[in-house]
Amino acid sequence: MPIIIRILPMDKINEFKGKKSELVQSDFFLNEVPSRVVDGFQGIYCFKSNKIKIDDQETYILFQYDNYIIACAKLDNTILINSHKNYKGYYILPPQTIYTFDKISLNDLNKNIFYNDPIKRFSQVCHKRELKNINDFIKNEIVKNLQRVIQENLTIKHNFQCEPI
Repeated sequence: MPIIIRILPMDKINEFKGKKSELVQSDFFLNEVPSRVVDGFQGIYCFKSNKIKIDDQETYILFQYDNYIIACAKLDNTILINSHKNYKGYYILPPQTIYTFDKISLNDLNKNIFYNDPIKRFSQVCHKRELKNINDFIKNEIVKNLQRVIQENLTIKHNFQCEPI
């Protein structure tokens, strides 16, 4: 069965204060997100508005930052929360499935991955596509300098609460 790919736009200005994509990759995706633990689940990504619904099929998120894809991760679950006024919930992204890589343009993504169903433009919409498996993306020639979370280097934050970064 094919997997679902969701492209999630990230807020460079309000959420990440204009940080360069390389810092978001190394500090946020490879360290911050995988170190967060809520109710025994590790790998917490808080969201304000772009809720991704879990499909019956395995789902991966490609993270769009400043008009480039900069990271990907498997989406295990989406949890809604009512107790915080800024955040609506969080995604559970298992740390062993979080990858960063050199920035990928929309043109390269369409030419090499989504050539049968190209995306017209990046926007604030969570685009949805299908792939045979995640290796069709990760092992593609456009994915360069692939990096993964190093579990031993993490400082685990138990009982993490979603709040502004």
